[in-house]
Order: sequence, then C-alpha cells, then structure tokens
Amino acid sequence: MVSDIAGRRVVPGLPWSVRVALATWAVLWIGLPVGFDLVPPSDNIEQLVWSQGLELGYHKHPPMPTWILIAAGKVLPVSVPLTFVLAILGIAIGWYFLWRLATELLGRDGGLAAVLATACIAFYAHRGHIFNHNTVLVPFCYAAAWYFLRGVRFGRLRDWILLGVAAAGALLTKYQFGLLVVCFALIGVWLRLYTRPEVVRGVLIAAGTTLVLLLPHIGWLFARDFPPFRYASEMIFAHLTYLQRLSVTGGFVLQEMRDALVPVAMLLLAGYVSHRLARGAGAAAGEAHPGTPQADDAVWIWTLGVVPFLLLLVLGLAGGVRLENHWGTAAMQFIALPIISVLTSRGVVLRLAGVLVAFFATQGAAALRYVVDSSLDNRASLDGGRLRAFDPAALSHAVLADWHRTTSEPLRYIVGPTVISGMVSVYSEDHPQVLIRGQPRASPWVSLERLQSCGAVYISPLAPAYPGTVALEGNWTAVGYRRPSRGKPLRIEWIVVPPDTRCGGPRPPGPHWALPAVGLPGSAPRAK
Repeated sequence: MVSDIAGRRVVPGLPWSVRVALATWAVLWIGLPVGFDLVPPSDNIEQLVWSQGLELGYHKHPPMPTWILIAAGKVLPVSVPLTFVLAILGIAIGWYFLWRLATELLGRDGGLAAVLATACIAFYAHRGHIFNHNTVLVPFCYAAAWYFLRGVRFGRLRDWILLGVAAAGALLTKYQFGLLVVCFALIGVWLRLYTRPEVVRGVLIAAGTTLVLLLPHIGWLFARDFPPFRYASEMIFAHLTYLQRLSVTGGFVLQEMRDALVPVAMLLLAGYVSHRLARGAGAAAGEAHPGTPQADDAVWIWTLGVVPFLLLLVLGLAGGVRLENHWGTAAMQFIALPIISVLTSRGVVLRLAGVLVAFFATQGAAALRYVVDSSLDNRASLDGGRLRAFDPAALSHAVLADWHRTTSEPLRYIVGPTVISGMVSVYSEDHPQVLIRGQPRASPWVSLERLQSCGAVYISPLAPAYPGTVALEGNWTAVGYRRPSRGKPLRIEWIVVPPDTRCGGPRPPGPHWALPAVGLPGSAPRAK
C-alpha cells in the first residue's frame, strides 16, 4: 500500500485472482439454486408479488428491494432467477465497500482476506440468493460504514453526503439499519468525535441528506398508520417469558457461532497454506505480517464486528424480541474484521495465495453440501411452518385447470396467502394479481371492483369463508415423500369464483413472468 501527497492511503486495484474468485462465488450461488432448488425461497416469491405494484412502502417492510426488482424488470424478464441475480449482485457491490473499509483498517492482505472470508458465511454464500430485505441491506451497510470512516478521517463533503445517501437507502430497505447507527454513535463516543466540529458538521449534513431522501416514505408511513412498524411489533415483540427468552436467544447464539466458525476455519486454513507456501519459497513467514492495528483502527474493527451481535442479544434477553436466525445477516457483516485482527496479532500470516486456496476449498465444500442437501430434500411438506420441496408449477397447473373448467376468461386475480398465491401466479400462464390474504391494505394495486366482476381463485385458508357463488372447489396434495417424518403432507384447497358479465377488457397491468415448469416425480398435476 502507498500514500498520496496528502498522506492518505491509496488502495491498489483488486487483483485479478480475487476477481476470478468472486466471479466464481457469484456463478456458484446463482447457478446452484437455479439448477437444484425445486421451490424458490418464500421471500423471493413475496418480492415478486409486491412488484405487481409500485408503492412508497409495503405492509411489512420499506420499499427498496421491491423498487430494485421493478426497475430490473424494465430491462430483463421478471423471474425467480432474476431475483437470485439481484440478491448476489447486491452483495457483490457490498464487497467493494467492505474491501475498501477492511483495507483501511487491516492493510491490503487483511482487506482481501476479509472479503473472501465473509463470502464463505452462509448468509452471503448458499443463502445469498434469497432476495429479501436482509440481503439487500448488506451493500448499504457496507457503504455507510465506509463513507462514515472516510468522513471522519478525511472530512470531505462528498463523503458525508454519500453517507447520507447510503443511510437513506438502508432505511428504505430495513429499519434494522438502526443497529449500525448505534455502532456509529459508540465509535463517536469512544473516539470523542463529538469534540471535533468538522465531524459534527459532517454528521448533520449526512443526517439532513438522509431525511430529505426519506420524506416521501415518511409521508407514506403517516398516511397509512405505520404498517411496517405494526407488523414488526406483532412479529418481534412476542411477550416471551424469561425462560423462553433464554431458549430463543440461546438458539440464536448457537446458530451465529456455527456460522462464525466458517470464516475462522477458512482463515486458519489460509494461514496454514500461507505458512507452507512461504517455507517452500524460502521466505520469512513474518514478512507479510500486517502488524497490530492502531488504537483508532481497533475501535472501528471491534465495534463494527461485535456490537451488532451484542445488541441483538440485548434485544432478545432484555427486550423479549424473538430473534430470527436470518438476522445473522446483519450480525455477521463485519465479523471477519475482529477475526483477522486477532489471528494476525498472534502471528498468523495471510498471504493472498493461501487465502485463495482456502477460499476455493471452503466454497467447494459448501457447494457439495448444498447439492447433497438439495438432492435429499425432495419431501413435500410444511416443515416448521416453512415451505419445503414441492412442485409449485404442478400446483399452479392444478389451480389454472380448475379455473378454466368454469370460464374461458384468463385468471386475473388470486386471493390468499402471499407465498402460495404468489407461486400460483408466478408459475401460471395468466399471471394473475394477488390480493394478499384478502386485505386491500396489503395489496393496494388490486382493484376490488374489478376483482368482484372478474372473479378469482380463493386459496385456503380464505376459501371456506367466501360467502358468494362458488363454481368449483378444488384441492391439491403434494406427494412423493422421501422422509415423511420430517413434516406433514402439504394439502392446499381453493374455490373458484367465476367472472360475471361485467368483466371484460385487458388483464390488469403487472409483470409478465415466464418461468419453466419443473416437475417433481410423484407430484402429478390435475388433468386440464
């Protein structure tokens, strides 16, 4: 690493070997889900449903991921594979900011090792294709941390404005960004940044930029009575007893420890390979030692790396929040920084060649496990409340077959749970709009007047409650169990409410999905 005239660190370009490694990572975790996942992740289907309407917010979350999907749909066909690409692409953009941040704090070799080690964590590897608010938040968090560091150390107006832009993007993605804001505040306290007028002024500029960019969404929140906050309060604050808090939080801790062991093992392997390569080349092992970080660097490293996880534990134990394992996406974002700091301070050498060998070995092992698990997981069930392997194309075919038994009109609307209804829509030729759980506030893009005249398919559990004329009742049971003890058979019921004479004209506007039908042996669709 070299310095410019002003004494700032100048980061050399990303080595081609690292670019190849990250390209391999991207191809791997887009290609394997496309090739081996029979049923898409529920969150991806949910985003496809929400993309049927452009809104300033949605009933569960802020709008940024859906906006990204809608924008991408103007250029490429909207599909499940597109959601995989967008998820991995977002994380890949995040790698750039993590690389710059880690290089500033740990040196060149440490920065490259931080990116490659983080890319081995489950949330950014075999779960990276899940397009939801957790994965989309990742690049905004990395960018915000980088621009905050830049603003504090170099004081450029541009960096403070870009910090505000990154923070606005993060808050438009998920309010969980508040965890990182707390980290920034703690860094400010520990480094006494509040005593530096230029930093205070920069923070105010960043905050003002964020507020201006958030104004439309804030207006939407007030107009709609804060639906994401109400959803969060219902889902998160579960009024757990103290024993339940210990159980839930303990499970979360074990899950995150397991995930954190992957970069630790990868970096230890990298250190071993680096040592062997250095001996083979006749070089002194200490030549590549980056040295102990300065005091300021240590504050950034440990606050960003550890505090988000500790804050979640406080929320779980003291706040009674039911911690979800996928929140580890936020808890693990910077975990490689303290791991590398500890290892290098104890003499572990991380040469790029050794890191690359360890990276490819770890990614290969993860890919092999993914393929094996996907091949064995051919049961059709509801397991722990989550959809497991079944054929969504066969389900959609069965629903559409019943609809077209009653009318020659295209199916324009489905009323029911988000994921099941969304799968029927995504995998059908008619691509109907979804009225989520029959609640207009959740699907404001659906015209209730047109739905009443054009009919709909009502998916259970809403089907039995429909009071009007029912033309046909249907059901579909996924079969083809391999391990029935792992869940119960998945049975879905629906009713068909046919259109009346008032219905006519084109189908409602929306994305036109074109997805291949995937068959699961034993999941026989109903004849058309």
